[in-house]
Amino acid sequence: MTPPSSLADDPGSVAAVVGLAVATGTSDVTAFMRLGHVFTSVMTGNIVLLGLSAGSRSASLAIHTGTAIAAYVAGALVATAIVSAARARTRARIWPPGVVPALGAELVVLVAISIAWEVTRGGPGGWARLTLLGLLALAMGVQSGAVNQLGVPGLSTTYLTGTLTRVAAGVFDPHRRTTASRDLTVLLALGGGAGLGALCIAVAPAAIPALWLGPLLAAIGRAVAVNARPSTPAAGPAGGGGLG
Repeated sequence: MTPPSSLADDPGSVAAVVGLAVATGTSDVTAFMRLGHVFTSVMTGNIVLLGLSAGSRSASLAIHTGTAIAAYVAGALVATAIVSAARARTRARIWPPGVVPALGAELVVLVAISIAWEVTRGGPGGWARLTLLGLLALAMGVQSGAVNQLGVPGLSTTYLTGTLTRVAAGVFDPHRRTTASRDLTVLLALGGGAGLGALCIAVAPAAIPALWLGPLLAAIGRAVAVNARPSTPAAGPAGGGGLG
């Protein structure tokens, strides 16, 4: 079998990345239900909520949305810096240099969040709630920035409005159907993660960290395994995540 020349040509890697959308869905529903009724990855929604906070004079909503937006942007910047630094000193791989360290940084943040989540029994309050919200948004920003560096056009695990637009456009435009299966799977993974997250919060809050950590560990494991192949060809240029 001919080895893949890019991540887009490796179905296992694409599936591992798509699985990260499960963690995104769980993260967003957790934040919305337990961390201030805001989102950790849907920044357009948070911007709307920020405007709502101004119109309704809600200081609490403004603080929570502002924290989530700032932390997400910081996470995306961190991931981009890690990947850019690694690319300058490491030869190209199927998974671009620096992506695994960036996902590793996300893992460290999510482990810390998971410990705090268990300590507070899934019900943090006050500054603990705001801190966990910021860390969770930071983790989603890192994830988004890392996936954006994979060089797969249109592939995202966080901002997915563009993904939904491509699916709708593909109904009448055959040229838009080339990634329809992947796009639908990402959207289903996002919704599935949100549904499972809501169910866990209702009946077993202690299980929430598994939905964050499981997909991320699977993606890191796949990346390490693929890049360890001795004859892995060089990957194409990164940064083609596109709008989602």
